[in-house]
Amino acid sequence: LSLRSLFRKLRARVTGVSEAELLLRDSLWCRVDAAFLIHKSSGLVIAQSQNPDVPPLDSDLLSGMLTAIRSLFNESMAAGDKPRELDQIAYGDSKIVLEVAGFFYLAAVVRGDPTDSFRVKLRETVGAIVQLPGNAIAHFAGDPSQIPGAVAPLLQALVQGTYESADRTRRKRPYGVLWLGALLLLA
Repeated sequence: LSLRSLFRKLRARVTGVSEAELLLRDSLWCRVDAAFLIHKSSGLVIAQSQNPDVPPLDSDLLSGMLTAIRSLFNESMAAGDKPRELDQIAYGDSKIVLEVAGFFYLAAVVRGDPTDSFRVKLRETVGAIVQLPGNAIAHFAGDPSQIPGAVAPLLQALVQGTYESADRTRRKRPYGVLWLGALLLLA
């Protein structure tokens, strides 16, 4: 009987969600195994960062496969004038999360469930790359020396980050103790 479990039971009753589902939601996490910046039209890998703790992935094979899958999806699932983009591919216990912008897309190989904090970080990384000066990414022809040096640290930060669910990070705040104290004070 801990205070945390009592509040979880109370929260489950108030929200109408089972306690098991709340536990599952609290335990969500994701780890990024690799991040690839891929030129949209050619499918060439512009930059990459991989986690050294996992076996390395073949970047050229992955970028070719993703480019083919994206183009097949975009051609076959086109809904009139409304463009649609593939945003995630699941395989086994991993997922490839895609974020498309301008002349490139960012593909992150993720183990676990992509959390909201991870998606925010992924979009922030894409936004930072879009805002880089020059148009080296738009005219990428296979020469990685033409790419701005700020791209590699952005991808490395994405791979090295730890992403937990919002419920898990929120749990560290002592709101339960404050509510209990207020109830005792009122009583």
